[in-house]
Amino acid sequence: MEALIKKEVERIILVIMNLNDDIEMACDTYSSLNQVDDIKAQAHEVLSKYNNLLSKASPEEKNDLTRGVGTKIAELEEHLSRLKEAPE
Repeated sequence: MEALIKKEVERIILVIMNLNDDIEMACDTYSSLNQVDDIKAQAHEVLSKYNNLLSKASPEEKNDLTRGVGTKIAELEEHLSRLKEAPE
């Protein structure tokens, strides 16, 4: 994987890990609407960056990205759906 892509993937993974923790906390405790909206905006930004990387990647890089980040992306999407169901 190209060095720039690898660095961006590392950033995406770090942000996803932090977001998943934030989403868990927001679901388990009372969170303001602003906090929830901020988490959602950050998550959508990360998903957009990931999709942008996929669109620019070669077929081989796409496979590497999917293997390296795909599970974490699916986990983030699952947590986001849980956040949507959480009481406000």
